[in-house]
Amino acid sequence: NEEERRARISSMQSLLLAPEYAHITQPFVLILLALLCMPDSTCCKRCLSILSVAGGLLDRAAKDTRFTSFLAGDVFGIIVSILMAENKWSEGMEWELLDVILDIYLIFTFGESFAPNKATPKSTSIQEKDGLVFSDMPRKLLLSLDGITTESLNKLEAELQSVLIKKKRRNALKDLLSEPLQRGRQGKEQAQLQSIPAYSDFLLQRT
Repeated sequence: NEEERRARISSMQSLLLAPEYAHITQPFVLILLALLCMPDSTCCKRCLSILSVAGGLLDRAAKDTRFTSFLAGDVFGIIVSILMAENKWSEGMEWELLDVILDIYLIFTFGESFAPNKATPKSTSIQEKDGLVFSDMPRKLLLSLDGITTESLNKLEAELQSVLIKKKRRNALKDLLSEPLQRGRQGKEQAQLQSIPAYSDFLLQRT
């Protein structure tokens, strides 16, 4: 049942974050990344449950610099890649995926998960302030996507800081990602069109 599931997730989080079990942190992190990378919706959903703010790991691990690259870099990048790929196995998971990368962005860019009414200046590189860890990794990753500009990202950040409703924030992030998504679709269509003549020539040579 749901209560047992939450208890299992909490146990895993406690194990991952406990100083006395620091020697298993890296293997555990690698397992989570492997689950997230598997082209399987069940594995991905399990990992998202562990990672989500609702599950508690983001709120707790974000205060520990051991997890900054893992969360702000690896996890954020993998989830963005899953969204961009639009594979069949991830259909129906868009909102869950967006929720996690939105939480990561808010935590590491503004520290907002812990101080929702306090606007924290955007960070450059990894910094610690008031017990929180900030990183510009998520921002740099979004700017690396074709179609996302500094102007469009600044617009998103202004909206994230002015609106506190989760659904509206998630929609704003989705809107930002729509441009690279559209360009990716066009690229796939172009690649398919370019492959048709070559394949037709191959068939003609076989006849």
